[in-house]
Amino acid sequence: MRHTDRLQLFLNEVFKNNHELSNANGPDPVIASIRAERLQIAEDIHQRVFDLGGDKARTEMLIGDIQTEIALFSDSYFQLSPTDQLDGSGINPSSTAIIVEAVLAEMDTLYKTLMDNYPASFNRDLQVPLSLRNKHLNALGQQTKIILHKLKNQDSDEALFSLLEAYFDTSATSSASSLWSSREIDYYALVAGHLYRLVQSSPMPDFEDRLFRELIYLNFNSLPLINHYLKQIQLNYDQVENYQGELIRLIIDLRNFKSLPVHPTFVFQPGGISLKEILCGAIAEEITCVEHLQRIQEKKTYKDWPSGIISPFYFHVTLTLEQLTFLFRIMIEAGVVIVKKKLELFDFIAKHIGTTNKESLALRSIKNKFGSPSAQTIQKVKHMLLMLVNLINERYPA
Repeated sequence: MRHTDRLQLFLNEVFKNNHELSNANGPDPVIASIRAERLQIAEDIHQRVFDLGGDKARTEMLIGDIQTEIALFSDSYFQLSPTDQLDGSGINPSSTAIIVEAVLAEMDTLYKTLMDNYPASFNRDLQVPLSLRNKHLNALGQQTKIILHKLKNQDSDEALFSLLEAYFDTSATSSASSLWSSREIDYYALVAGHLYRLVQSSPMPDFEDRLFRELIYLNFNSLPLINHYLKQIQLNYDQVENYQGELIRLIIDLRNFKSLPVHPTFVFQPGGISLKEILCGAIAEEITCVEHLQRIQEKKTYKDWPSGIISPFYFHVTLTLEQLTFLFRIMIEAGVVIVKKKLELFDFIAKHIGTTNKESLALRSIKNKFGSPSAQTIQKVKHMLLMLVNLINERYPA
C-alpha cells in the first residue's frame, strides 16, 4: 500500500458524495482531514525509516520512492482545473479550488519534510512536485526581472546577456523549463540571489569583471557559458600584436584565474569540470602553443627553407629596412594591407624580403624599426610615393 492511498480514497469520497461540504462549515473539515493525513504519512515514514535500522542503501531507496510517489500524487491534482467537476459531485468550483490548493500545499510541506528530516537519503536529482517548483520560481520572478533589466542597462556583452536571459527567462517558463529537480531549482535560486546582489551595487566600472568572477565562484559550468568565455579569451589574445606580448598576457591571466575562489559545493553541472579549471586549461594550452610558435619564429629564416619548387617567394627592395617597415606601417593604417598580428608581417619580411644592403633581416631589427621611424625616413618614403604618383600620371593617365 502506498503512503498516499488513504488520502486518495478520502478525496475520492469527498468529490463523489460531497459528505464534508454538505454542512455550513464548507471545505474547512476537509482541509483539516487532509492536514491530519499529511501528519500521519510523515509519522508512518519516520517509523519505516526507523525499522530499517540505519541501512543507508535501503533508506535512500525508500526515500527516493516516496519522493516520486508524492510528486506524482501532487501533480495529478496540480493538473486538475478548479472548474472541473465530476458528474454528480455538486461541489461548486470555488470549493474544489480550495480543496485542490490544500492538497498541493500539504504535499509541498510533506516533500519539504523529507528534504529536511532525511538530507543524507534525499535524492536531489528527482523531479519535484510541479506545485512546489512553481512556487519557488514565481518567488524568484521579480529578482530575475531586475537582474535582466540591470544587465541590459549596463551595456554588458550582448552574447553573455543573451545566455543569462535564456537561463532566467526560459527556465522560469513552465512549458519550456529544464528546471525540474531540487538540485536545479536550488542552483537557479543561488545564481539569482548572487547576481541580484551584484546588479544592485551597479553601476561600477569593472562590472563585467565582477560578473565573471561571480560566475566562476558559482561554478556556472554550462556548455554555452564555457564556449562563450573560451571564444572571448581567444578574441582578446588575437588583438595582441606579437607573440611575446601575447605570452606575457597569457601568463598573467593564468595566474589571476588560478587565484579566483570557487565555492566547493556550488555547481551547475554536477560531475562536470569546473568553469575555472576549463578556462585555466585553455590558457595553459594557449601558452604551450605560443611558446612553440615563438621558438619557430626565432629560428626560421628564408635560408632554412629547402630549395626547389617549395621554396618561398623572395625578392629585394631598394629601400632601407626602416623605410620598408614604415611603408608597410602606413599601408596597414590605410587598410591596404591587412594582418591579424604584426608579428606575422615581421615574419613575412624576414623570410621573403631583402634590402640591397642585407639579405637576411632579423625579426628584432624589423620590430624596432617598425615602431620608431625617423623624420628622415618619413620624408624619404613620402618622396617615393609622390614619385610613384607622378609615374602613374605619366604612363597611365586617367
